[in-house]
Amino acid sequence: MPLKRLKRGAPRPTPRFAEDPDIRAYAAVAIKDLTALKKHEEEHQIDMPHKLATAVVEAFLHLARRVKQSPTNEQIAQRLARVELSVEKTQKEVSQASQEINTTKSNTNRLVEAICQPAPPGTRANGFTKNSPSFSHVMASLELYMQA
Repeated sequence: MPLKRLKRGAPRPTPRFAEDPDIRAYAAVAIKDLTALKKHEEEHQIDMPHKLATAVVEAFLHLARRVKQSPTNEQIAQRLARVELSVEKTQKEVSQASQEINTTKSNTNRLVEAICQPAPPGTRANGFTKNSPSFSHVMASLELYMQA
């Protein structure tokens, strides 16, 4: 079977695949160039089989469109700023909760010391040493607890 003679026509558009630091601009140019290449392939069916060329071009067009629709650097920076604010707020809340826990732990330890502290006989009132600094603290804490 003789080979089919290729049709002569307009030169095929050549996509520009140069490195471009602005990926969105590159994607926009790639979409334009590959759309022209796809149209040319559909009209002239040269070199590559039509289905293969169309599949390659469609795949790259899909990729280029996805890149073009991805978030910009400014959008990413805004998202990052929101995350940083959220982290700072959470850190402040954790720090405050940690301080409250430490205060509660300290108060509990002093209460336990006041209750369990041995004293000479006759110097205790209701199980507490009247003159100890913990006595007034424990009594104040108990009064606050009873009021609540």
